[in-house]
Amino acid sequence: MIHLAREPCSGSGEDWRYYQGACGDDRESPVMYDVKEAWEYSVEGTSLYEDFVADDVALLQFNENRKESSARSATSKTTSEEGNDSSATDLFDLRPSSKIIDKVLFIWHTALMMACLFLILIGILLRFHFTDIVTNSVKSHPAFSEYEKFVVFRAQPKEFIFGDLTQTLGNALIVLNSVHILCTMMYMSFQVHQNQFTLPLVSLVSGTIVLMEVTVTNIYMDETSAASIAAKKQLQGKLKDVYLVEDSSAFSVTYDILALWGQCCGITEKYNFAANTNLKFSLKTDSRRRTIQYPPTCCNVSLFMLSKGAFEAVKECAMTGEGTYSEGCYFVLYNWLNNYCGFYSVATLFQLLDMFIHILLYHKLITVFGKFAKINASRP
Repeated sequence: MIHLAREPCSGSGEDWRYYQGACGDDRESPVMYDVKEAWEYSVEGTSLYEDFVADDVALLQFNENRKESSARSATSKTTSEEGNDSSATDLFDLRPSSKIIDKVLFIWHTALMMACLFLILIGILLRFHFTDIVTNSVKSHPAFSEYEKFVVFRAQPKEFIFGDLTQTLGNALIVLNSVHILCTMMYMSFQVHQNQFTLPLVSLVSGTIVLMEVTVTNIYMDETSAASIAAKKQLQGKLKDVYLVEDSSAFSVTYDILALWGQCCGITEKYNFAANTNLKFSLKTDSRRRTIQYPPTCCNVSLFMLSKGAFEAVKECAMTGEGTYSEGCYFVLYNWLNNYCGFYSVATLFQLLDMFIHILLYHKLITVFGKFAKINASRP
């Protein structure tokens, strides 16, 4: 019967040997092997020597089989790993094309950031400097010396409040494009860009921004929108109850300067003044103020530029209504802003394209990692 020794024999430093006896002088050369696996190869014979020889042969055969099996397994594993690594390398070895794509995207995002920055500057001008733009335009006009006879410029308010078109559009340009620049910077930043949540987050925020921009440029800025109708109604009420010729109130001065700048009359049309019975004007030599149909600022600019008799010509125009503008000042302001909204719509299309690029990149990223996950799953 073959026995197991649980201690090394003769200080050989080897554990777990089959041997004949207990490491005595009559022992044969033992054979090293893994006990748990080799145990199945033990054979019982009729004598100790036959048992040992049988076991010895079995162990030698087991070791040979094990070596061959290990070699085949190692070869197979190496081949599989090389194949998988090759597949993974082929999958991710996109360095030349990736560099080109990175450069293109860098240029694209830089240009987009510059466009957004330009829109922010326009928003700042509309929100905080619209009054200065209009006033400087009027004061630089050749007929300004005649304008001063009909408008109390010294009472000019710090900010023209004529509805809330300029304020709303200015705020939208500043806030929305600032957020879009932030999203672009997140994408361009290497550390943030490596984060797995960058692309979906940028795509989500970009989509929200584009939706809000479409709302501002196509819904709020629509002349038939509820906000536009309410603003026109409010301004018409002020024109009827508050406006006076040569008045120093904020609304009267604001309207007069906008009328000179936009060459317009009334809010939606010149007939808005039909409801105002307080329109009166007089020459310095008149003993009383005379009722007029339209304020002097409704008169054509050519009357103000007459070399002689400009004052009388403007007064005659105001009394008879001949030579007045017909388009309302609200529509002039609306159309002026709407022209800028056209450029803004073009910028919005580019931002929409940018959002689709982010979505495609995210979809590609998911596809690549899905393939990589399959490769890892196929490894033993």
